[in-house]
Amino acid sequence: MTNPRNAREAARWADEAVTLSARWVAVEPRTVDALASATIAYTRGATTQEISGHIADALLSLEKSVDYGERALAAAPRDTTVRILVSDSHRIYSELLANTKRYSDAVFHGRRALELIEPLWERNPNVRLLRLKLLYAASAVGGAEGCLGKTDNSHLLLALPYLERAVSLSEEVMLADPRNTRSKTSFIAHCSRLSHLLTTMKRFDAARRLSEKANAVARELIVLDPGSRRTWYLLGAIQADLGWMYIGSRDTPKARKAFLASDEGLARGLEMDPTDAVILELRAGDFEGLTRVSLASGDIPEARQWMRRCLDVMRGMVRRDPSARTYIADYPDKLKLAHEIGMPTTDLD
Repeated sequence: MTNPRNAREAARWADEAVTLSARWVAVEPRTVDALASATIAYTRGATTQEISGHIADALLSLEKSVDYGERALAAAPRDTTVRILVSDSHRIYSELLANTKRYSDAVFHGRRALELIEPLWERNPNVRLLRLKLLYAASAVGGAEGCLGKTDNSHLLLALPYLERAVSLSEEVMLADPRNTRSKTSFIAHCSRLSHLLTTMKRFDAARRLSEKANAVARELIVLDPGSRRTWYLLGAIQADLGWMYIGSRDTPKARKAFLASDEGLARGLEMDPTDAVILELRAGDFEGLTRVSLASGDIPEARQWMRRCLDVMRGMVRRDPSARTYIADYPDKLKLAHEIGMPTTDLD
């Protein structure tokens, strides 16, 4: 189980790894091992920074990781290990860029990740590691294209085959090893991403079926790995997907039930680390969803109560790192909703 003290210790070790690898590159700037070490260190450091809510630092770390990785690849273009490493770096960078609304950049880095890994998988389609790397890269491209689809519907159709491929591949991996918790986690995460896209495309029945399938797997995962913060986050994410799908299809009672179930899972995750920015961002979305459900039911006082909780989560994240304004999904829409029901947002504008 993770706690704040462990998180601080992880951050300290990540910082030390970054420092040591940067020194190594400074001494041997053309050495593949040094460049690869720096790529790994900055990628891991970025993950720690993102979870702790330091989004701007995480973006800078990933920018450096990609740069070191490409330099390593240029020095060793036939090295499979380096190629996989650089693909990972681009994919992780793509996902954070998408989370911070830099969608075109996210597509670029996602496609680069896929470009690097797909030829390796095509030559070795039965290698589980390569299949995993491929599905994550495909998902990154699809997720970024789906975000561009918010303003240009043509990108929704571009996103769909990438996300369908990711779900299909992740299900194959999961069914090949039914008790593997990581494969279940992967399947749930990719289902969530595709469900969100299907909801945006107003394919509500398909989104519901997919989310319910993923929810059943999430319940299995809770039994297998109840002490994992990630497990509770995924359970919350799937229920949130159902909540937004039900809002889209105008079934507010089911939407309320789904958002409340989502928050139960997220609350369990936050008991393990109350500063986890990934969980906090999703929780703000749950409270926004409950606000909209209350408004649809005509209950303004209740809507204000939920909106107050949403704004409190957002304030905590922004105080920790002002760049969280770009990390929190639909940030302007949340502020607009607060204004519509007469709630001040001066410190968040």
